[in-house]
Amino acid sequence: MNRNMPLAVVVHLPAIIDPSASVRTFQTEGETVREVLDTVIARYPSSASRLRGTDGAISPFVALYVNGADIRFGDGLDSRLKEGDEILVLLAMAGG
Repeated sequence: MNRNMPLAVVVHLPAIIDPSASVRTFQTEGETVREVLDTVIARYPSSASRLRGTDGAISPFVALYVNGADIRFGDGLDSRLKEGDEILVLLAMAGG
């Protein structure tokens, strides 16, 4: 597929993922969730340890949703994106 312009998507990143991130909702580019996640980590390097495990896979404590749909029930990080899609990043909380 040839594109003249990259796909623009919106990312919602909670403060707990990277407290140094000055913007919690921002627009970025990518054709897959993996590409967008790589961009988020490049933009906010300290988020890498919370978003990815030691094996490079998505952390089991992170949930990613595209337009409200959990990517674990689709193609995971290889989920394709469309212009204007919204990605919500959530970090699981534990406690009692």
